[in-house]
Amino acid sequence: MKKFMVISTLSNVSGPLLMAFKISTRARYSLRLMLEIAKVSEDSKHIDLGSISQNTKISRRYLEQLVILLKNASLVKSVAGRHGGYTLSKSADQITLGDIVEATIGQVAITDCTMNPEVCENSSTCQSRLVWLLINDQIRQILFGLTLAQLNNCEHKEQLLQNILLLQSASNNGIQGDILEQDKNCLTNSSSVQ
Repeated sequence: MKKFMVISTLSNVSGPLLMAFKISTRARYSLRLMLEIAKVSEDSKHIDLGSISQNTKISRRYLEQLVILLKNASLVKSVAGRHGGYTLSKSADQITLGDIVEATIGQVAITDCTMNPEVCENSSTCQSRLVWLLINDQIRQILFGLTLAQLNNCEHKEQLLQNILLLQSASNNGIQGDILEQDKNCLTNSSSVQ
């Protein structure tokens, strides 16, 4: 059974119903795992799951499950031996976030009918399906438009953070969550160079 991007409904007793589009934990943790491997792969090195677990605070047992999926998708390869570990199967600029997400949870689809219209008898006449297709396409464009190399690149990260800040200021509700300290440092360091 394929896993899809999850849409969950959260209710607040004192407020209106809130819809949250969520990427699964499996997809999020897989990206964190791949970013750790990409950091060492730049220097033609490898990293063991124990170190990744320590760096990411993800259990080694969970990482073992994820790395199997990533190996099956030919995104990582193992290095045998006592001091073995994992390295990228190809360069970080050839691996997109979409590759990682789809390797671990299956096809990105915000509704069942987005990628498989035959699952709904109304898909050919459903007006709301057009909105879901548009949203799904935007998500896929972002995921398949960003590479591991770009996320590990401070200059590109600065551009992403500037876009997030613009979206926050333009949004009535803002984007919840804080910018990571390391990302703030990236912005600060590159701003002082200019």
